[in-house]
Amino acid sequence: MDQTSTESTERKKLLEISTKIASTLNETQVMQLLAHGLTSLLRYDTMAIYNANHENQLLVPISIEGANWKEISTDKWTIPFGSGILGSVMTTQQGELVNNSHLDSRSIYPPKVKITEEHIIAIPLRLGNNCWGAFAVNRMSPQKFTEEEFETAQFLASYASLALNNIKLINEIKDTQALKQVIFDTISDSIITVNERGKIIFCNEATEKVFGYSTNELLNDTLQKIIPASLRSQHNDGFRNYLNTGEKKLASWSAIELPGQHKSGKIIPIEVSFGETKVNGQKVFSAVIRDISERKKNEELIKSTKTRLENLIKTLQAGILVEDENRKIVLTNRNFCDLFNITAPPEVLGGVDCSDAAEQSKALFSDPEKFVARITQLLADRRIVSNEEITMANGKTVARDYVPLFVDEVYKGHMWLYRDITYSKNIEQDLILAKELAEESVKAKQNFLATMSHELRTPINGVLGLTNLIAASAQTKENQEYLKGVKSSGEHLLAIINDILDLAKIEAGKMKLQRVDFDSTEILESIINSQKPQANEKRLRLVTVCDPQIPKILKGDPIRLNQILYNLISNAIKFTEKGEVKITSRVLSMNSHEVLLELAVSDTGIGIANDKLTKIFESFTQADKHVAVRFGGTGLGLSIVKQLTELMNGKIEVESVLGKGSKFKLTIPLKIGEQNVSVKVDPVGINDLGSFEGTRILLAEDNIINQTVAKKTLEKWGIAVDVANNGWEAVKMVQERKYDLIIMDIQMPEMDGYQATFKIRNELSSPTCDIPIMAMTASVLDAMEKTFAAGMNEYISKPFNYQELNQKLKKFLKSKTSIENSPLAPVRHSFIDFNYLETISPGSKEFKEEMVAMFESQSQLYMAEIKKAFVDGNYTSLKANAHAFKPLGSYLGIQSLTSLVAHLEKLPHTIEGIDEIARTIAQIEIILDIVQVEINQLKENNFIIN
Repeated sequence: MDQTSTESTERKKLLEISTKIASTLNETQVMQLLAHGLTSLLRYDTMAIYNANHENQLLVPISIEGANWKEISTDKWTIPFGSGILGSVMTTQQGELVNNSHLDSRSIYPPKVKITEEHIIAIPLRLGNNCWGAFAVNRMSPQKFTEEEFETAQFLASYASLALNNIKLINEIKDTQALKQVIFDTISDSIITVNERGKIIFCNEATEKVFGYSTNELLNDTLQKIIPASLRSQHNDGFRNYLNTGEKKLASWSAIELPGQHKSGKIIPIEVSFGETKVNGQKVFSAVIRDISERKKNEELIKSTKTRLENLIKTLQAGILVEDENRKIVLTNRNFCDLFNITAPPEVLGGVDCSDAAEQSKALFSDPEKFVARITQLLADRRIVSNEEITMANGKTVARDYVPLFVDEVYKGHMWLYRDITYSKNIEQDLILAKELAEESVKAKQNFLATMSHELRTPINGVLGLTNLIAASAQTKENQEYLKGVKSSGEHLLAIINDILDLAKIEAGKMKLQRVDFDSTEILESIINSQKPQANEKRLRLVTVCDPQIPKILKGDPIRLNQILYNLISNAIKFTEKGEVKITSRVLSMNSHEVLLELAVSDTGIGIANDKLTKIFESFTQADKHVAVRFGGTGLGLSIVKQLTELMNGKIEVESVLGKGSKFKLTIPLKIGEQNVSVKVDPVGINDLGSFEGTRILLAEDNIINQTVAKKTLEKWGIAVDVANNGWEAVKMVQERKYDLIIMDIQMPEMDGYQATFKIRNELSSPTCDIPIMAMTASVLDAMEKTFAAGMNEYISKPFNYQELNQKLKKFLKSKTSIENSPLAPVRHSFIDFNYLETISPGSKEFKEEMVAMFESQSQLYMAEIKKAFVDGNYTSLKANAHAFKPLGSYLGIQSLTSLVAHLEKLPHTIEGIDEIARTIAQIEIILDIVQVEINQLKENNFIIN
């Protein structure tokens, strides 16, 4: 029988004996069962049980067992309280395990008894607050008593004391029926008494809970009601036989497990202890009956759990080692043995001392001394450590977990768990390398596109800007026609560049969508009107069918929606030689807040072959090379259409028959705006946009053409313009003269726009450092994020649209045209920056209020969860909440908060990491307190920020 089976048998025996002791109602039987238990469970040379004579302060032996004790009379074994080890135990009322007790100064023996070597377990037997006796077991051999044997002796002593306390209590109240009834009715076990005729003459209230019968239903009835039918005959025969002969068929009447029957008919497991007495010369039998259904269920659960746990550990793809507090093996598995080159089977390793295991195994690891030192540190710290990576001498990598085990806050050992993660580490390294290569590729592509953007847009900016300026002056009719041609060619070239850069922005995740009200009818009307000349030139019918249920005012990005429809309609006209192009719109579904639209563009053109349909939405792809030669184009239009549609949470589908035509169907959800608000803006020329007379702007731009275009445009609105050729000049000039605004090019020689802005914002004093700065950039990738991050207030791309430029100037120069409308001084904040929210919903005070309220509530929830996870040691939950918390600060521009939360998410839960986690949480809370003060100020100012 292996050690596990032996331990299980001994535990079962201990529970059986202790249960019998606890249920015994006779003092002599308690002593007998205690002696029997000690004999069964402990190996000793001598055992003595003593009664305490408190009057004379003596321990008097009542039971002595051993090889040589009969040679000395028992009165020689009487021990005064406080004398010797056992007398000392009586004084302290605490059990003691004394190995090498012959060397203990308290040890006493009669003169004729010679002790050469002895080990003692001495235990008091308590009765209430006193001791009614004590017992001692000893060994006269080198084998010492273990802690487990000491605990076994204490366990039996506690049950003996419990039984004697019960006996004492019962004896004290046995002559008082009223007190008896209280005890019987409050005890949780059922108590039933029957007479010689088998009639029930007493049962307590607990009987109804156990069997379902009330007292009236059982009194004067027999036990047949609570005995299963299959056992009734056997019970009756045994009862009659005992009454006639006095012979017991059972060896013991204590703690017998039997089936009982509930009133409902359900069979329940019970534990019964019988007792017998005489009342008025008649035999009376009592039974204490306990419902052990829960205990049986728990035993089965423990058994099942133990089996599952053992099977799990055997099959787990990790090395498991469980050690007790003395570093003796409790449990291990085959994987652990294989990892540490242990040839013995796991089953035989129980009890093996692991004190020197680290020293013996260190050669298996690449840094042996570090391995040994770390084991020593972990055992000393007794803190959970997870996923600690160790490199082995053979090149493999293993992850190690260390888990200390505590029971009622008392250390009981620990568990080691080792996992081979070599394969996953190799994969991880491969992925890191692939990610780095991909990032380098994307970065190179973005740098190229940014450079292309700047280099191509700069000359086009000059061409289109000069065209606008010349067109604004008086010209002959012939020159006006030439200018139209130049402008048309420039706009066509710009459209191609915009397509390339739009595609790059989408792929880089930098495309931002507006969320503004727009007139749905004007979108279609403007596109149709712009495409009519092309359709008329080819003698094509341009047909529109519009669903009257479509709300007039919708909310979304009208520019991108216009771009989608423009591409689809212009493509349809391009690839159709005769017939018609039809545009239909209809409502698929609608509620009070949102409408799902279907917009379709169909034509009677050349069509697309089936095998080409899946590819037409790919970048730089057309149906075939003949189409590209015949009709021209870059093949970018449909790719941008598809990606813009998906950005707007819509989808696009295509149907086509080669030679007969195509139909592109767009399904897109849009919010419904306020229907009574007009969003129509009449087009105006450059000279019709009003004046900013009396204002002065510093233009920092290195390109002479762009200088001319911007300067002439601004001067048409009455603005005085000074020009700086680079960032150094701009910084110098802004210190010498007062400006209302700086328009700052990004890419300039000697010092670029970002560097110049940094110097102005951080090295100059107020009010110079507060001058509004508008970036003017030909680069579209990251433009918004980079300019705002650098401290600029606005940006406009080149070539600029003069109407857009005029509108953006009004944000900063509005006070120069109307004293009554002079804006309040900008409110400066240490942390909060609404620039990002402004890009999403410009000028929306309600949106800012909503986002601030959300930040307040969500940040409190996340911080509460983070602190709770830290206190509980649940670092998985802490990291998950930090990850979810991280974006909140970014929305309000609180970069320091975002950085700290990101840092918190990455911190390891090592000893050093835990201290850093605590500091980081404290820093986050400090920032949140400061931010809350700023939020309160914003609320007091009614969110007026510019």
